[in-house]
Amino acid sequence: NTLLICRETVPAEYMKNITADWLKDAAVLYSDIILEVTPAGKVEWHWHGYKYLDINQYRIFASTNWQGGPYNDTRCDWMHVNTVQALPENKWYDKGDARFKPGNVMISCRNLDTIYIIDRDTKKVMWSYRGDYKGGISGQHESHMIEKGLPGAGNILIFDNGVSPYKELAHAGKSYVLEIDPTTKKLLWKYEDKYHFYSPYTSSAQRLKNGNTIICESAGGRVFEVTKAGQIVWEHVHKTGRAYRYPYDWCPQAAALAKPKEVSVTPPEDFRTPADAPLK
Repeated sequence: NTLLICRETVPAEYMKNITADWLKDAAVLYSDIILEVTPAGKVEWHWHGYKYLDINQYRIFASTNWQGGPYNDTRCDWMHVNTVQALPENKWYDKGDARFKPGNVMISCRNLDTIYIIDRDTKKVMWSYRGDYKGGISGQHESHMIEKGLPGAGNILIFDNGVSPYKELAHAGKSYVLEIDPTTKKLLWKYEDKYHFYSPYTSSAQRLKNGNTIICESAGGRVFEVTKAGQIVWEHVHKTGRAYRYPYDWCPQAAALAKPKEVSVTPPEDFRTPADAPLK
């Protein structure tokens, strides 16, 4: 089956529960619905955000326009879920922590600066994370639990964009890749590069078998691989989007193509990344 992120209008009966000043005058409020759909198009499971989250939790952006109003007004896009994952098998559940039962659903709400884990059976929120590093996550993307067989299995990896932070301005203009222990919410690893690493939108991070992490800095148009120590060992400048590494035989169609010829690439000595300087 496939998990989908869709948008729906918050019903009038729920709009009556709004007390937050920034939402009171909203003519319409959009929520997100998570659907699990079979290959035949049948909906097997669904979850409505406005039913299970506090509708008054709202992310107030720090920036303002020339009239003094909110520069990036997201009232019409209250949740903005950008990532959804059914939890894989993991050591936490194996040890008896029911919050992390495989199949429970994790979502990243960009406009709430919050990641949630939803119990598949009760549909209640079992776990949430806002973080505390540099004021907490801000406009994050690509939250997912690292699967078994990979270094850091069971931990949660997050691309923290750092867009319009309102809790700590030291976060502004800087992105972070964070790895956390979900049981303690302790930060175990991070990648940062001050103002040289920043993407206010999209972006992704993926743990590899060798322990390195593939990072896609969408706004900068970079895909690069870093070691645990933060050393860049490979990078490619492209356009935008998200990037993932797949084995050649990841799906039957790719396996049928056979392994392509691999070529070693050595960057020129005068190479510069977009964060440093233009190419000579």
